[in-house]
Amino acid sequence: MGVVLRAFDRVLQRTVALKVPRTDVAGAVQRLELEGRLVARLQHPAILRVYDAGFLPDGLPFIAMALLPSRTFASAINAARDIEARLRLLPILATVAEGTASAHQQGVVHRDLKPENVLLGDLGETVIIDWGIACAVDVENARVGERAGTEGYMAPEQVRGEAPQFSSDVYALGVMLRELAPIGTSSELESLIRL
Repeated sequence: MGVVLRAFDRVLQRTVALKVPRTDVAGAVQRLELEGRLVARLQHPAILRVYDAGFLPDGLPFIAMALLPSRTFASAINAARDIEARLRLLPILATVAEGTASAHQQGVVHRDLKPENVLLGDLGETVIIDWGIACAVDVENARVGERAGTEGYMAPEQVRGEAPQFSSDVYALGVMLRELAPIGTSSELESLIRL
């Protein structure tokens, strides 16, 4: 629903990621404005930091965020070919779970957790990105009937279009854990599960 551009902040003299809505997608402008408000209130090292939000000269909203390396958790999973390499990725998933739990404590459900939405920094950072379909879990923001998320990571209640629930993110974390399980012998899988 949005496009992320590299931009230069002339005031603070730094390069940032600038997210703007796609004008060809219905509801993208409203979603971006909501995303900016939701993510700005979340405070956790594993959650992408919002620096600023506002409107461009043409009236489109923007969110200015930290610019991060583009190596994803998905690429790390694909590069890990054996059980030892996969086990070394478990702390990344634990950090994602901690960031997700923090968002839940602050009343926000991501609704699109997947390895492609987790960036890995050069200094060991793990950051959850793309909060474009996130919701505050309360009566006034419940989006009943809306089916949003990525196939394969959506919990059954998401697929059914039920009101956003924290359990949907927990389900996605479980899918990501299963993706870490190497395709191999049952003893290798059992050793991963015991951890």
